[in-house]
Amino acid sequence: MNKSISTPAAPRYFARLKKIAVYTAVLGGAYFLFDWYNAIPSCASGPVRESIEFSAWHALRAMDENVVPALPKMLKTEQIGHASARRERGCVATVRAGEELQSYAYIVSPRDGRKVKFEVTEAHHLLVAARFGNLDRDGDFGNKAEPIGRDNVQRALRAALDAPNLFTTGSSISQVEPLGACRAVGGGQRYACNVMLQLGNLPRNGARASFGILQAEFTFERTSGREGEQPQWHAAGDTYGRYLRAVHEARKTALPVKPAPASVSG
Repeated sequence: MNKSISTPAAPRYFARLKKIAVYTAVLGGAYFLFDWYNAIPSCASGPVRESIEFSAWHALRAMDENVVPALPKMLKTEQIGHASARRERGCVATVRAGEELQSYAYIVSPRDGRKVKFEVTEAHHLLVAARFGNLDRDGDFGNKAEPIGRDNVQRALRAALDAPNLFTTGSSISQVEPLGACRAVGGGQRYACNVMLQLGNLPRNGARASFGILQAEFTFERTSGREGEQPQWHAAGDTYGRYLRAVHEARKTALPVKPAPASVSG
Protein backbone atom coordinates (compact mmCIF):
# COMPACT_ATOMS: atom_id res chain seq x y z
CA MET A 1 0.00 0.00 0.00
CA ASN A 2 1.38 3.34 -1.07
CA LYS A 3 1.69 5.94 1.61
CA SER A 4 1.29 9.67 0.86
CA ILE A 5 4.48 11.57 1.17
CA SER A 6 4.33 15.06 2.71
CA THR A 7 6.06 17.79 0.75
CA PRO A 8 6.83 20.70 3.03
CA ALA A 9 8.60 22.41 0.14
CA ALA A 10 5.29 23.07 -1.65
CA PRO A 11 3.91 25.57 0.90
CA ARG A 12 7.23 27.39 0.87
CA TYR A 13 7.10 27.48 -2.93
CA PHE A 14 3.62 29.01 -2.98
CA ALA A 15 4.56 31.46 -0.23
CA ARG A 16 7.49 32.58 -2.35
CA LEU A 17 5.20 33.06 -5.36
CA LYS A 18 2.85 35.13 -3.20
CA LYS A 19 5.70 37.40 -2.11
CA ILE A 20 6.82 37.86 -5.71
CA ALA A 21 3.26 38.77 -6.73
CA VAL A 22 3.01 41.32 -3.90
CA TYR A 23 6.37 42.91 -4.79
CA THR A 24 5.39 43.05 -8.46
CA ALA A 25 2.10 44.75 -7.61
CA VAL A 26 3.84 47.29 -5.38
CA LEU A 27 6.50 48.09 -7.97
CA GLY A 28 3.92 48.25 -10.73
CA GLY A 29 1.78 50.64 -8.71
CA ALA A 30 4.78 52.83 -7.91
CA TYR A 31 5.72 52.97 -11.59
CA PHE A 32 2.13 53.84 -12.52
CA LEU A 33 2.10 56.69 -9.99
CA PHE A 34 5.49 57.94 -11.23
CA ASP A 35 4.35 57.75 -14.85
CA TRP A 36 1.04 59.46 -14.02
CA TYR A 37 2.78 62.25 -12.10
CA ASN A 38 5.24 62.91 -14.91
CA ALA A 39 2.78 62.50 -17.80
CA ILE A 40 2.03 65.57 -19.86
CA PRO A 41 -1.68 66.55 -19.76
CA SER A 42 -3.89 65.53 -22.65
CA CYS A 43 -5.05 68.03 -25.28
CA ALA A 44 -8.47 68.28 -23.64
CA SER A 45 -7.51 68.07 -19.95
CA GLY A 46 -8.98 70.62 -17.56
CA PRO A 47 -5.87 72.82 -17.12
CA VAL A 48 -5.14 72.83 -20.87
CA ARG A 49 -8.75 73.69 -21.65
CA GLU A 50 -8.65 76.56 -19.16
CA SER A 51 -5.45 77.90 -20.71
CA ILE A 52 -6.88 77.91 -24.24
CA GLU A 53 -10.19 79.43 -23.16
CA PHE A 54 -8.42 82.16 -21.20
CA SER A 55 -6.17 82.85 -24.18
CA ALA A 56 -9.21 83.22 -26.45
CA TRP A 57 -10.84 85.48 -23.86
CA HIS A 58 -7.71 87.65 -23.76
CA ALA A 59 -7.89 87.99 -27.56
CA LEU A 60 -11.51 89.19 -27.36
CA ARG A 61 -10.69 91.56 -24.51
CA ALA A 62 -7.86 93.12 -26.53
CA MET A 63 -10.27 94.03 -29.34
CA ASP A 64 -12.25 96.35 -27.07
CA GLU A 65 -10.98 97.02 -23.56
CA ASN A 66 -14.29 98.69 -22.65
CA VAL A 67 -16.17 95.42 -23.02
CA VAL A 68 -15.75 92.38 -20.79
CA PRO A 69 -16.57 89.39 -23.04
CA ALA A 70 -18.06 86.10 -21.95
CA LEU A 71 -15.56 83.31 -21.42
CA PRO A 72 -15.00 81.37 -24.67
CA LYS A 73 -15.66 77.63 -24.67
CA MET A 74 -13.56 74.85 -26.16
CA LEU A 75 -15.90 72.60 -28.14
CA LYS A 76 -13.66 69.81 -29.45
CA THR A 77 -10.01 68.83 -29.62
CA GLU A 78 -7.79 66.61 -31.75
CA GLN A 79 -4.36 65.30 -30.88
CA ILE A 80 -2.10 65.53 -33.93
CA GLY A 81 0.67 63.59 -32.22
CA HIS A 82 2.22 62.69 -28.86
CA ALA A 83 6.03 62.86 -28.82
CA SER A 84 6.37 60.66 -25.73
CA ALA A 85 10.18 60.78 -25.81
CA ARG A 86 10.00 64.56 -25.30
CA ARG A 87 6.75 64.61 -23.32
CA GLU A 88 5.07 66.96 -25.79
CA ARG A 89 1.68 66.92 -27.49
CA GLY A 90 0.59 68.71 -30.64
CA CYS A 91 -3.11 69.59 -30.63
CA VAL A 92 -5.85 71.39 -32.53
CA ALA A 93 -9.02 72.70 -30.89
CA THR A 94 -12.21 74.43 -31.98
CA VAL A 95 -13.20 77.29 -29.67
CA ARG A 96 -16.39 79.33 -29.62
CA ALA A 97 -15.34 82.93 -28.95
CA GLY A 98 -18.25 85.32 -29.02
CA GLU A 99 -20.24 84.58 -32.17
CA GLU A 100 -17.32 82.95 -33.99
CA LEU A 101 -15.78 79.50 -34.13
CA GLN A 102 -11.98 79.70 -34.06
CA SER A 103 -9.38 77.00 -34.61
CA TYR A 104 -6.42 76.90 -32.21
CA ALA A 105 -3.27 74.84 -32.77
CA TYR A 106 -1.08 74.46 -29.70
CA ILE A 107 1.73 72.52 -28.09
CA VAL A 108 1.58 71.11 -24.55
CA SER A 109 5.10 70.70 -23.16
CA PRO A 110 6.82 70.35 -19.77
CA ARG A 111 8.29 73.20 -17.75
CA ASP A 112 11.06 71.53 -15.80
CA GLY A 113 12.27 73.13 -12.60
CA ARG A 114 9.18 75.29 -12.10
CA LYS A 115 6.16 75.02 -9.86
CA VAL A 116 3.85 74.80 -12.88
CA LYS A 117 4.61 71.46 -14.53
CA PHE A 118 3.59 72.26 -18.11
CA GLU A 119 2.88 75.08 -20.53
CA VAL A 120 0.49 75.56 -23.45
CA THR A 121 1.95 77.49 -26.38
CA GLU A 122 -0.11 78.39 -29.41
CA ALA A 123 1.58 77.59 -32.72
CA HIS A 124 0.75 77.71 -36.40
CA HIS A 125 -1.37 74.82 -37.68
CA LEU A 126 1.18 73.99 -40.38
CA LEU A 127 4.03 73.79 -37.86
CA VAL A 128 2.08 71.54 -35.48
CA ALA A 129 1.21 69.24 -38.39
CA ALA A 130 4.82 69.09 -39.62
CA ARG A 131 6.31 68.42 -36.16
CA PHE A 132 3.77 66.08 -34.60
CA GLY A 133 2.40 64.42 -37.72
CA ASN A 134 5.73 62.66 -38.34
CA LEU A 135 6.93 60.81 -35.24
CA ASP A 136 9.31 57.86 -35.18
CA ARG A 137 8.85 54.52 -33.40
CA ASP A 138 10.55 55.82 -30.27
CA GLY A 139 8.05 58.64 -29.87
CA ASP A 140 10.52 61.31 -30.98
CA PHE A 141 10.25 63.85 -33.79
CA GLY A 142 10.73 62.26 -37.19
CA ASN A 143 12.21 65.36 -38.82
CA LYS A 144 15.80 64.96 -37.63
CA ALA A 145 17.69 67.05 -40.23
CA GLU A 146 20.29 64.33 -40.74
CA PRO A 147 23.28 64.49 -40.62
CA ILE A 148 23.33 67.93 -38.98
CA GLY A 149 20.66 67.32 -36.35
CA ARG A 150 17.56 69.24 -35.26
CA ASP A 151 19.26 71.07 -32.41
CA ASN A 152 22.18 72.23 -34.58
CA VAL A 153 19.86 73.51 -37.32
CA GLN A 154 17.74 75.42 -34.80
CA ARG A 155 20.75 76.90 -33.00
CA ALA A 156 22.51 77.97 -36.21
CA LEU A 157 19.43 79.59 -37.73
CA ARG A 158 18.55 81.49 -34.59
CA ALA A 159 22.10 82.80 -34.34
CA ALA A 160 22.00 83.96 -37.96
CA LEU A 161 18.47 85.40 -38.11
CA ASP A 162 17.11 86.44 -34.73
CA ALA A 163 19.18 89.60 -34.23
CA PRO A 164 18.90 91.19 -37.72
CA ASN A 165 15.30 90.05 -38.11
CA LEU A 166 14.24 91.65 -34.83
CA PHE A 167 16.20 94.83 -35.60
CA THR A 168 14.85 95.38 -39.12
CA THR A 169 11.30 94.05 -39.03
CA GLY A 170 10.28 93.92 -35.38
CA SER A 171 9.73 90.17 -35.55
CA SER A 172 11.57 87.17 -34.16
CA ILE A 173 11.72 83.43 -34.80
CA SER A 174 9.45 81.63 -32.36
CA GLN A 175 9.70 78.10 -33.84
CA VAL A 176 12.15 76.29 -36.15
CA GLU A 177 11.16 72.96 -37.73
CA PRO A 178 13.44 71.02 -40.11
CA LEU A 179 11.46 69.21 -42.80
CA GLY A 180 13.33 65.96 -43.21
CA ALA A 181 16.94 65.07 -43.94
CA CYS A 182 19.44 67.53 -45.43
CA ARG A 183 21.28 67.03 -48.72
CA ALA A 184 25.00 67.34 -49.30
CA VAL A 185 26.09 70.27 -51.48
CA GLY A 186 29.78 70.47 -50.67
CA GLY A 187 31.72 67.30 -49.97
CA GLY A 188 30.28 66.63 -46.54
CA GLN A 189 31.13 70.10 -45.22
CA ARG A 190 28.02 71.86 -46.59
CA TYR A 191 24.41 70.69 -46.45
CA ALA A 192 21.16 72.27 -47.61
CA CYS A 193 18.13 71.77 -45.35
CA ASN A 194 14.48 72.54 -45.97
CA VAL A 195 13.18 74.37 -42.89
CA MET A 196 9.86 75.80 -41.71
CA LEU A 197 10.01 78.99 -39.65
CA GLN A 198 7.30 80.45 -37.46
CA LEU A 199 7.72 84.18 -37.00
CA GLY A 200 6.31 86.22 -34.13
CA ASN A 201 5.74 89.94 -34.61
CA LEU A 202 6.09 92.33 -31.68
CA PRO A 203 2.88 94.20 -30.75
CA ARG A 204 2.83 97.88 -31.74
CA ASN A 205 0.51 100.72 -30.69
CA GLY A 206 -1.43 98.39 -28.45
CA ALA A 207 -2.15 95.89 -31.24
CA ARG A 208 -2.00 92.16 -30.67
CA ALA A 209 1.04 90.15 -31.62
CA SER A 210 0.70 87.92 -34.68
CA PHE A 211 2.74 85.25 -36.38
CA GLY A 212 3.23 83.86 -39.84
CA ILE A 213 4.79 80.79 -41.33
CA LEU A 214 7.33 80.44 -44.13
CA GLN A 215 9.43 77.71 -45.67
CA ALA A 216 12.90 77.95 -47.23
CA GLU A 217 16.05 75.98 -47.93
CA PHE A 218 19.10 77.10 -45.93
CA THR A 219 22.71 76.01 -46.25
CA PHE A 220 24.84 75.00 -43.27
CA GLU A 221 28.63 74.73 -43.10
CA ARG A 222 30.77 72.74 -40.72
CA THR A 223 33.81 74.61 -39.47
CA SER A 224 36.73 73.11 -37.61
CA GLY A 225 37.07 74.29 -34.04
CA ARG A 226 40.23 74.72 -32.06
CA GLU A 227 42.40 71.73 -31.35
CA GLY A 228 40.47 69.26 -29.20
CA GLU A 229 37.09 70.88 -29.93
CA GLN A 230 34.27 69.37 -31.95
CA PRO A 231 33.47 70.92 -35.36
CA GLN A 232 30.50 73.32 -35.27
CA TRP A 233 27.66 73.86 -37.73
CA HIS A 234 26.93 77.44 -38.82
CA ALA A 235 24.42 78.96 -41.21
CA ALA A 236 26.01 80.05 -44.50
CA GLY A 237 26.59 83.69 -45.34
CA ASP A 238 23.58 83.90 -47.68
CA THR A 239 21.12 82.85 -44.95
CA TYR A 240 19.57 86.26 -44.36
CA GLY A 241 19.14 86.85 -48.09
CA ARG A 242 17.39 83.49 -48.42
CA TYR A 243 15.17 84.43 -45.50
CA LEU A 244 14.14 87.74 -47.10
CA ARG A 245 13.31 85.97 -50.37
CA ALA A 246 11.20 83.46 -48.43
CA VAL A 247 9.31 86.32 -46.75
CA HIS A 248 8.66 87.86 -50.17
CA GLU A 249 7.38 84.55 -51.56
CA ALA A 250 5.17 84.01 -48.51
CA ARG A 251 3.56 87.40 -49.05
CA LYS A 252 2.92 86.66 -52.72
CA THR A 253 1.27 83.32 -52.00
CA ALA A 254 -0.66 84.73 -49.03
CA LEU A 255 0.37 82.12 -46.49
CA PRO A 256 -1.90 82.52 -43.48
CA VAL A 257 -1.09 84.91 -40.67
CA LYS A 258 -3.25 84.81 -37.55
CA PRO A 259 -3.40 86.32 -34.05
CA ALA A 260 -1.15 84.53 -31.60
CA PRO A 261 -1.50 84.86 -27.84
CA ALA A 262 1.65 84.54 -25.78
CA SER A 263 2.47 81.28 -24.07
CA VAL A 264 0.19 80.58 -21.12
CA SER A 265 0.62 78.11 -18.30
CA GLY A 266 -1.77 75.83 -16.56
